[in-house]
Amino acid sequence: MNKQQYAEYLRSDHWREVREIKLRSANFICELCDGRVGDGRLDVHHLSYERLGHEMESDLQVLCRPCHKRVHSAWYKPKNKGTGEEEGGFTYAWETFARFHEFQERARTQGWKRD
Repeated sequence: MNKQQYAEYLRSDHWREVREIKLRSANFICELCDGRVGDGRLDVHHLSYERLGHEMESDLQVLCRPCHKRVHSAWYKPKNKGTGEEEGGFTYAWETFARFHEFQERARTQGWKRD
């Protein structure tokens, strides 16, 4: 699926329904910061694209805009203005992303709750 097809999918009735179900299941609260960071605008982030169009609830995560940006910044490191090279590189980005999801899974399985 290319970027245009993905953008079209995100505008589809099917995606709107899947997104709404996930938002409701998360009680319209960011699953990373428990609503402490963002301004109330929420995104539904794909943890996996394997079942795109047939997503399971576990493939998705509700994130406020700042947390969503943080998650993506773990994958897409900014370019160094002097050299044009990525700062940190893919290995660092992957390790950061993996630690983030490991922390989330630990929080979920140990029942950590917002104060």
